[in-house]
Amino acid sequence: MLLIDPINSVTSLQFYRRAARHSLARALFYLFYLSIIVTLVSGYVVWRRLLPRLSAEFSWLGKALPTLTLDKGRLSGDVKAPLVLVEPHHFFSVVVDPSRVKPVTAEDLESKHAQVYVSQDALTILKQPGVVQSFDLGQMRRDAPLRIDAKFWDATGKAAASMTLLVVLLGLPVFFFLWKLLATAFYSVMALALNSMLEARLSYRELFNVALYAQTFFVALRLLFLFFPRPMPQPLLIALISTSAYIGLAIKTISAPAAPAA
Repeated sequence: MLLIDPINSVTSLQFYRRAARHSLARALFYLFYLSIIVTLVSGYVVWRRLLPRLSAEFSWLGKALPTLTLDKGRLSGDVKAPLVLVEPHHFFSVVVDPSRVKPVTAEDLESKHAQVYVSQDALTILKQPGVVQSFDLGQMRRDAPLRIDAKFWDATGKAAASMTLLVVLLGLPVFFFLWKLLATAFYSVMALALNSMLEARLSYRELFNVALYAQTFFVALRLLFLFFPRPMPQPLLIALISTSAYIGLAIKTISAPAAPAA
């Protein structure tokens, strides 16, 4: 039964006897089903953990920044000297200086230990030590002046949260499906080697299915770590070891004589 196939993939080696005989369409539909599960769980984690943090960052910007006005590609505001703002969790720092007209250099940012510098006509980002990238505010020309205040940051934060969740819900299932399809091709080659070593004589189609289902354990483990405060250590190594183990055990189980029915 498709609904419990993820559970069977992790808990039952005998399940692989049936999984190996599934058609390609059935196996790919399972991968699509797994993509939906991953997307829903990831979307929930983003909604509960990431979006509140994102909202807090924009709320901080609304409180910390003075009211600014962007008109005809020029930024203005009541800022007497370069204002250095440090994000509460020290993730980044911003320099706001509407009176500055000359280009911002990496030295300007590094001397203030900042990652972003907003001048009168540009937004400059420190990409890496000694390297900056500037964005011309003149490209943001509007018919009417843009008032950048707490209401602006609140609206921007809500838009960013909606966009983030939309990208996760629409983009993640496609990315996951294609990524795991590529990973299945890789693991199927490993399955061919194990099939030869174990003298199991399974067909490539059977090994492809085994390689696909064998990745479920790592996927479940990765989803579990989304709820932990720290990321999974060495995920690529864990994926390689766990998936290889499942493939090897599944091949041994499939090639072994089936137990006689009672």
